[in-house]
Amino acid sequence: MAEFKPGDVVWFKSGGPEMTVEICGEADKEGMVFCRWYENKQTKSEWLSEVILELVPPPSAPIVVQPMRPRASAAWLGRNR
Repeated sequence: MAEFKPGDVVWFKSGGPEMTVEICGEADKEGMVFCRWYENKQTKSEWLSEVILELVPPPSAPIVVQPMRPRASAAWLGRNR
């Protein structure tokens, strides 16, 4: 069985919205996690079995594009005489 902790982002193994784990397996809810998510601009929450959930993979590192510096012209460098 997967072990989740509060703050983990999960989704159903079959797909669906990303959900945030808030509470994990209380004494009377062993193997269950309480999740919250948004659907149609409304907050939804429910106790769900760990066996139907999986962690959402973390996003890959963003690609940072650095602006190119303008190249110095030959005239500016004093080579065009």
